[in-house]
Amino acid sequence: MTRRRWTYGEYDVMTGWDRPLQYHFLTVYRQRLPDFDGEDDPDDEEEEDDIVYDNLSRPNPAMRIDEILQKLEDLGIPVPATLEHDLAMDALLDRGNVVQQYHLEA
Repeated sequence: MTRRRWTYGEYDVMTGWDRPLQYHFLTVYRQRLPDFDGEDDPDDEEEEDDIVYDNLSRPNPAMRIDEILQKLEDLGIPVPATLEHDLAMDALLDRGNVVQQYHLEA
């Protein structure tokens, strides 16, 4: 599985190619704000960041690149300049075990 990740505002984005399942995926998380009082709150659960979008919630989880780009546009999240090409090459070469962290230009 390739994992192509970046952060935009309150969002963490992960997309890529799932080699065993042979399709692209997309997961968007909303980052939880850190606790600034320095004290542990016993009512806080060790939950992951909130999931804003996950392709596994779709009836057919397989995603095309254009669907990924459209969903990100709908969420107002810009994409790295090379993302479309990178995702296409992941599928073409049937890549696995690639992790790339993008840094968006301000």
